[in-house]
Amino acid sequence: MIKIRNVKEEDWKGINELYNEWRTENTFSVPEKTLNKSQAKKRTKQLIKEGLNLIAEDNKQVLGLIESGIGMLPKIKHTLYINQLNVRKTKRKLGIATKLMKELIKIAEKKKIKMIFLHVVSTNKPAIKFYEKQGFKITGKIIKQYKFDNKYIDNNIMCKLI
Repeated sequence: MIKIRNVKEEDWKGINELYNEWRTENTFSVPEKTLNKSQAKKRTKQLIKEGLNLIAEDNKQVLGLIESGIGMLPKIKHTLYINQLNVRKTKRKLGIATKLMKELIKIAEKKKIKMIFLHVVSTNKPAIKFYEKQGFKITGKIIKQYKFDNKYIDNNIMCKLI
């Protein structure tokens, strides 16, 4: 049974496996380097300390991760930024991302968050479609933010009011 919960220190290995799997994908937001054991543990501790970061697990295996943070400045404390949402390739299309998103929204509502936003590259059609199903709307673009193989790619800004 899939369980959604806060990140714990012992999740470092599963989170790092998820990051490393993600690096093999042909997407534009993938981190460029792999983490060693020490770096992975440090990154996991950061996730615990900062923001609202949730994992989806089944039988103690990390299946998905959503990383987000509440605005730090007084004028933006009502906002939540989703840094990333990722699910293991073999576990996609099973509703795990939706479960992670619904739990994050539930927590955000309790914390009096009024707006959630994120960035997604304009060529990532499956992600855009997913976020639209969750109630997000494209509200802007960062033109030519990424450059890959001499090709410029826009980055969409998507928002959801809660």
